[in-house]
Amino acid sequence: MTMINVKWHFFLPMLLICSAAAAQDARRLPDIDIVATQITKAAGHVWLATPQGAYRIDGDLATRFPETPTNVTSISEIDGKVWLASTDGAYRVDEDHAVRVPDRRVVSSVVKAGGAVWFATPKGAFRLVGDPLGDPSNIPLKRVPDKDLDVMEVVPVGSDVWLGMFGGAYRVTGDTAQRLPTLKYALNQILDVDGNAWLATDEGPYVYNGHTTDHLKGIATESFHLFNAGGHIWIAGEDGAYRVDGTTAKRIPDIEMSISDVSFAGGHVWIASRNGAYRVDGDTAKRIPDRDMLVSEVSDVVVGGRHEAWISSRQGAFQVIGDTATRVPNLDLSVRQVIGLDGHAWLSTDAGSFVVRGGKAVRIPDTEANILSMKLIDNELWLATTDGTFRVRGSGQPGLALTLDETGWRKGLQSLLPNGLRVAGQYRIETDAVDQDLQAVAGVDRAEYDRAVRDGNYKALNAVRLDMPAGKHAAYLGVRGHWSGSEYALRGTFVPVGLIMAILGLAGWIVCHAIVFLLAPFSVYCWRLTMAQGWRDYASLGLIPLVLTAVPGARRYLLRRYFDGLRSDPAYDTAGVDRIAGADLVPADIQDGLAARRIVALNAGSDIDLPGYLRYLAGCYAARRTAGLRPARAVPLLLDPVDIERSPEEQSKDRLREIGSLSDDKLAQWLLNRQTILFFLPAGAAGDWLSDLALYKQKGAKRYLCAQWDIPFERLFGLQMDRIDLGIPEAAVSEAE
Repeated sequence: MTMINVKWHFFLPMLLICSAAAAQDARRLPDIDIVATQITKAAGHVWLATPQGAYRIDGDLATRFPETPTNVTSISEIDGKVWLASTDGAYRVDEDHAVRVPDRRVVSSVVKAGGAVWFATPKGAFRLVGDPLGDPSNIPLKRVPDKDLDVMEVVPVGSDVWLGMFGGAYRVTGDTAQRLPTLKYALNQILDVDGNAWLATDEGPYVYNGHTTDHLKGIATESFHLFNAGGHIWIAGEDGAYRVDGTTAKRIPDIEMSISDVSFAGGHVWIASRNGAYRVDGDTAKRIPDRDMLVSEVSDVVVGGRHEAWISSRQGAFQVIGDTATRVPNLDLSVRQVIGLDGHAWLSTDAGSFVVRGGKAVRIPDTEANILSMKLIDNELWLATTDGTFRVRGSGQPGLALTLDETGWRKGLQSLLPNGLRVAGQYRIETDAVDQDLQAVAGVDRAEYDRAVRDGNYKALNAVRLDMPAGKHAAYLGVRGHWSGSEYALRGTFVPVGLIMAILGLAGWIVCHAIVFLLAPFSVYCWRLTMAQGWRDYASLGLIPLVLTAVPGARRYLLRRYFDGLRSDPAYDTAGVDRIAGADLVPADIQDGLAARRIVALNAGSDIDLPGYLRYLAGCYAARRTAGLRPARAVPLLLDPVDIERSPEEQSKDRLREIGSLSDDKLAQWLLNRQTILFFLPAGAAGDWLSDLALYKQKGAKRYLCAQWDIPFERLFGLQMDRIDLGIPEAAVSEAE
């Protein structure tokens, strides 16, 4: 399940005070560029079928089912459950997840017929065996008939089930399928008329009355469709429109022409054709307007409280009053469809959708997107376009939202939660309806809501209160006013106050320790807290040790005071290089030796201050002037071999304490074990003292050594080093193994 925020809740305060005209603003749902192939209402929600999945509209959220992108071809509601037909199989939506039936074949539609759930597929018609409300993943399927048939549709006709395919139709009773009739040409449509099956084929119309199949002959048209308009069945095709009276059919008007639609609008039957629009009066038809034009349909539109016929054509939209048709607006637009909303006509064109007010057209939304279809659902106009799906609310249809009926700190908690999460507690219903005199019945679950509806427990909408418990829940609302009744399901995830407080406390605790750690190199108070083992290890619940272990940069950040101390000490000033005149500042031999052996021995002449040069190198590391040096990010430690009373390890911790204020010996030892260290030895050292250094060298992270020439590493420990003469152009380098 994927939830997409439509991001229009910021407009709610504005909507509460706007007029009905301003309420007719188009919102794209979901807020992505995706084409809807079907828009329908199922189980109290508007659903969109798209090549990326089915989207359920929940207030300001669009939730995708299934969660992975799937080409959903149709959506249907069966016994209160939503079924999705897709190229990846059939899914049933249970609350907030979609469960797929075991068979993953392509499904074109899911239909309830003959008391069972049927799937139409290119490989036959399949019927669910068992409880359709059970677990879909375990429900077996049965193919009836057991043949590979390219089933285009499954149609319930009375108590029978009819299967339509290219070469004919099957009537299914129980497990028996009978082919009626045997056709040579295509089947276009099956229509249920008073329990009789009407079949539109390229051979002409057939009617099955429960016993026999009758072929209505004498109709010349081919590739026709059936329409039920004005109390009659109409047969419309390439040769004209035929009205069926009993067993006879009469062509009206008696003109050979291609018919696109037959409808009932403005109190009359209308025929839309390639020759124009014809209004039927008895057995005659009058063309209005009297001109040749390609008409797609004639719609019944309520304008100003009056039912009118509106003509959609390639030449524009025409409003018919009496025998007069006026193009409104007077624009040469190719209009596909006209629908009425709030007493105004809405036009779908290939250049956008237009609302006609006062004879003028206003494009809403302001985009030239091709309008593929329009549908009116609960006084909301839905537009399927090449730029996405848009919703236009009518002024009479209320927009509803759950609002926390609390003040003070609970309301403050709600403002801290991300969109889609709410505080568990008492809620009221907020509406943007112009008409505030509304009544509603509500329930936290479907069963509670259904009981309230049966008991007629309606009360004023502003008096409705709902206690929303923790978890994923829906507030079911039945709202009624002067227009009609509407049903809503406002869904959300409700979080208990205790959990929110715990999360906020945890977040505050993490932020507090992060601030102390970040300010430690600059603030004495924060540094002392960081040096306190109780704060660092226990008050942080191990967070600081975890960060120091996992993030090398955090360890180096904690040594920032040490590096600052080296940079501020004049003895390590990298600018004072006059004392080492005659030698390259950082000869290439030193860089290569540290990179290859990790140990270099330096021989300095009388004109070079070797201790000063080593302090200079340490200062380079402290100031991060390490271009070309390896290791580039080592911690420099200048040891004093003369001070044999303190071991190299103790001297290292003393340097961190004296220069870097690292007063916690345990923390200092831990950092030394994990950091890359570059030791500098400016003079000879005794064997025992060097033994401690060698032992220390074997611990933890990598160790590097830059020492005076005469330290006998080979004799004492068998350690090989590069020997370098400072100030000599070509250094003698030992390459021992």
